[in-house]
Amino acid sequence: MLKICILQPMEVAVTEAGLTVKAVLDEKQYETGIKISDEELARCKIIRSSFHSDWNYCIQPNC
Repeated sequence: MLKICILQPMEVAVTEAGLTVKAVLDEKQYETGIKISDEELARCKIIRSSFHSDWNYCIQPNC
């Protein structure tokens, strides 16, 4: 159901400039509740978008 409701519309999306989207459902089970310290989070290079920055951001490597 998720694939039909969310992924399928993205897979057929094409912009006027020709951008296409590839969407894949990751069905792996991930551990939840993992906590990191404020110091660890401060070391992350997080670049937030000006649009919905709580959802849209990039995390850059620290190397």
